[in-house]
Amino acid sequence: MKRLLRKFRGFFDDARIYPRGNVFLDKVVLAHVSKSLNVATAVMCLIDAGLSDEAFGLSRTMVEVALNLRFITNRYSEQRAKRFVHYLSRWKMELVRRTLKHFYVVDADGRFVLDGSGNRIPHYNKAQLRELVRGYRTHVKIARKYPNRISWTETRNRKSKGGVWRMAMEPDRYDIVNGKPFRWEFDYDWMYFWTSQYVHGTAVALDAHATELGDPFSVRKGFEGGKANADLAMFNTAVQLNKILLMAFRALGQPFDLAIADPLGDFVRDMVKEDRVDIQTAASSVHST
Repeated sequence: MKRLLRKFRGFFDDARIYPRGNVFLDKVVLAHVSKSLNVATAVMCLIDAGLSDEAFGLSRTMVEVALNLRFITNRYSEQRAKRFVHYLSRWKMELVRRTLKHFYVVDADGRFVLDGSGNRIPHYNKAQLRELVRGYRTHVKIARKYPNRISWTETRNRKSKGGVWRMAMEPDRYDIVNGKPFRWEFDYDWMYFWTSQYVHGTAVALDAHATELGDPFSVRKGFEGGKANADLAMFNTAVQLNKILLMAFRALGQPFDLAIADPLGDFVRDMVKEDRVDIQTAASSVHST
């Protein structure tokens, strides 16, 4: 897998792909490709360090990147790519709001400085932040498009609610299975849900770190014999990377280059064929704890 990732990085560096200057879609698609290759590399670094649970949790980012790219390229691609980029304005305005809420003037001893009425003095006022944020007025205007500060897909139309679930369940305009547009229900309902347990500090993620009665405390790397989660992290990463690159080439109007498609497809098939990914074994290790 590490060899393939180095090969793919070299491929894109040598390809010298130039996004069209007046098109949001090209820039967004290529940014997703870059991010996915970095995340995939990070997953492998965690596996090498023996941190299989953390690698599995990080592989959720691959699912998110793939779902983002699927939703953007599925329909209304340029409009959705533009909305994806413009969410940066909503993010900047949220940072402004939280700066005003949380940062106050303190003295040399770290104590809040109070005004004549006994109120804490904000470190910045709104006027100062307007000067600090380049293009403040434009960001304010664009940010109004996003009613939900944590969602770039949600609009003021009730049909847009659902976030990741909505992105996964939108009928696919390219892939048809049994005569029906394909939906990514499995990716959301199984892989996104499962990996989310290891992204957050849940009881599932912390179970492997619990100290048994009568044993001294030690810092653990996860379940003993955590190969199952390491394999799942690598498999999940490879599968999602394959989807991301396929969608990227398609969105750029190019065939999925065989220099990438063949070795990556062979890698995924070999993992399945040789039973390197054993979901039942991983699940049983969870149920037995």
